[in-house]
Amino acid sequence: MKLSAKTSIRFLSMLAALFTATANAASISLSPQTTQAAPGDSLSFDLLIDFSGDPTFGGAIDFFFDNSLLSFQGFTTATTTLVLDPAYDRSPDPVSSGLEGLAFGSDSGLEAGIVGTLTFQALAAGDTALTMAVTTDPLKGGDFYSAVTYQQQAVTFLGSQVEVSAVPVPAAVWLFGSGLIGLAGIARRRSA
Repeated sequence: MKLSAKTSIRFLSMLAALFTATANAASISLSPQTTQAAPGDSLSFDLLIDFSGDPTFGGAIDFFFDNSLLSFQGFTTATTTLVLDPAYDRSPDPVSSGLEGLAFGSDSGLEAGIVGTLTFQALAAGDTALTMAVTTDPLKGGDFYSAVTYQQQAVTFLGSQVEVSAVPVPAAVWLFGSGLIGLAGIARRRSA
C-alpha cells in the first residue's frame, strides 16, 4: 500500500506533535532513583523539577514512604539553580518522623533545576518506595499552574526505591578473608 504525499505529511506532523508534547511534559523527580543503606545511615535525595517549555508558578507535593524504615530529618532549599519565592514556601510538614509534603514556586515561573535536598535516616531493614503526588489540599499549595497559559499542569512524578539492609560486611573484610584462605592453601602445599 502506497501512501499519498498528503497522508505522509499528516502522519509526520502527528509524530512531531507527539514528540513535542512529550518533550514539554512537566516532571518532578528524586535523585538517586534507587539507593541502598544500612540502619543508621543518612540518605539524601535531590528534588528535581523539569517544566521546560511551560514554566510553572509552582504548587505542592505530598510524600509517601514507610516511616518505620525511614525517618525524615530535614529539607535544605537549593539556592543555586532556581530562584524560589518565599510567598509560595510551605515548609516540610513533619508527621511523627515522617514527612507530609512541601510547596514551592515563583511569580516569574520555574523551568528546570534542583528545588532542594531531602534528608532521611534509615531505621530498620526492609524496602520502601519514596513516592510523590500533587497535594490535594489547596490550603497547602495545591496543583501546579502554568506561568504562560495559567492552566493547570499535569505532572509526572518519579520517586525513589530505597533498600535498607542489615549492616553489610565491608568488602575489605571479604578480601582479607579470601587472602587468608589463599595463604592457608599455600602453607598446606608447602608442608605436604
